[in-house]
Amino acid sequence: MELAHRCLADLPTGGRTPLWAGIERAAELVMTERNSGANVIPLLVIVSDGRANASRGSLSPADATFKAARTSRSLGVRALVLDTEEGYVKLGMMRRLAEALGGEYVAIGHLDETSLAESVRLATRELSGRQRARGIDADAC
Repeated sequence: MELAHRCLADLPTGGRTPLWAGIERAAELVMTERNSGANVIPLLVIVSDGRANASRGSLSPADATFKAARTSRSLGVRALVLDTEEGYVKLGMMRRLAEALGGEYVAIGHLDETSLAESVRLATRELSGRQRARGIDADAC
């Protein structure tokens, strides 16, 4: 839990990165690793309330995000979508994003180190028997 706490302390929040851009960057990293000959099983973990904040060209924020998700899925990237959406009115975008990614969906409401660590631990459990997911390390973020 200490690792999760350290990682969360440095995790930028508040609409600083367009969701679509984060998904695209993750896909680029996966391709770079695969092209390097690395034998990895990538796991994309998205922590968001789903309120996309930036469009891309003529695409709306949501359309750009779903386009990036379909690209990521076509690359075979496993995904875990942690939905932090709270409040009376919920858009449900993160559930739809998980579907577009072909990934797992977990509603965690308020983000804290316990819920984040447990969600990632459960998602990576099946991977541990075959191979460790790159980036999910017990010693570092």
